[in-house]
Amino acid sequence: MKSRTPLVCVALALACGAPRIAVAQTTTSAPASSTNDAVERAEAEFRAGREAVAQGDYRTACTHFERSQELDPQLGTLLNLAVCNKHLGKPAAALRQFREAAALARSGGHTEQEQGARAYIAELEREVPKLVVEVRDRTTPGLRVEFDGTPLAPNHFGQVLEAEPGTHTLVASAPGREPFHATVELTLGQTHTVAIPELAEAPAPADAGTQTELDTRRILAIASGAVGVAGVAVGTVFGFRSMSKKSDADRHCDGSQCTTQEGVRLREEAISAGNVSTVAFVIGAAGLAGGAVLWLTAPDSQEPELAVAIGPGSFALRGTF
Repeated sequence: MKSRTPLVCVALALACGAPRIAVAQTTTSAPASSTNDAVERAEAEFRAGREAVAQGDYRTACTHFERSQELDPQLGTLLNLAVCNKHLGKPAAALRQFREAAALARSGGHTEQEQGARAYIAELEREVPKLVVEVRDRTTPGLRVEFDGTPLAPNHFGQVLEAEPGTHTLVASAPGREPFHATVELTLGQTHTVAIPELAEAPAPADAGTQTELDTRRILAIASGAVGVAGVAVGTVFGFRSMSKKSDADRHCDGSQCTTQEGVRLREEAISAGNVSTVAFVIGAAGLAGGAVLWLTAPDSQEPELAVAIGPGSFALRGTF
């Protein structure tokens, strides 16, 4: 544990009051005013991060350290950020940052910081969850494997990957194949293996021509049936109207002889309504018959099925064709 104490002083820069450690970088030339402004804002974010750490608010501290590092990358800021992520339960992120910090410290001759970072690295390498993704058939054309939505490079298949603890998803897909989905729960200090099987062939899509013909026939059948129903409805209405007019005309007429003008008018209206009713019924019957024929002769969207039922003294075939 003694190896961690110097790092706490250097990385967190709290009671020890250590300044940020500059990292030599190759940068493009920029106006001095904009550079100074970025450095000042980075210093302000760094101080805000230290204050948040002093209060035990590592989430806020990490946010400030990240902003500071983006504005003006420094070794001390990177070490603070790594310690923050460790406290937030993100060992994979902390491990990456400590490794980067150790390399920077070594190249800059900061021996104490390098040793402290490597002490954390040794601890985190034991803690960080590890995942091995085994792919049974790597030759599948267009194979794509995603870990939490991020594609995995083929050279990562079968390799030990470091990830954060918690629930993660793996998805494997390829053109013309059924996708594979898996959920894995990663825990500290454990190595988990997920085997992705050979992806099964996806069902062949339905024939477009047959489906179009099926849809067209069904639509025509429904339309024809609707015309038929309307025709029957109109025929019924005018049929009742014709009977009503005839009943009224009979009060003014004796058989086929009408003695009043009102009787003649009612008789003519009864005949006219009867003719309309007859025509409507004919159209309705034709529409219903045509709709039934179109519906029954449309191609079946399902494969033919046949079932045989055998019972005492009976034999039956049931199916769809």
